[in-house]
Amino acid sequence: MLERASKGDSEKEILRIGMIAELDAVSLYERPDAMSENRHLKRVLLDIASEEKTEVGEF
Repeated sequence: MLERASKGDSEKEILRIGMIAELDAVSLYERPDAMSENRHLKRVLLDIASEEKTEVGEF
């Protein structure tokens, strides 16, 4: 897909894929948090999710 795109379009696609990956990571870390009773695990997962949200903002 990226091979056939123009340079500008392929760069946009790379950014789009990166944003999707970061948003998927946020979901990954927030879902177990909602299911866990362990407050230490919850804190770690929420911290990681927060970092992923920051990375979405970087895109």
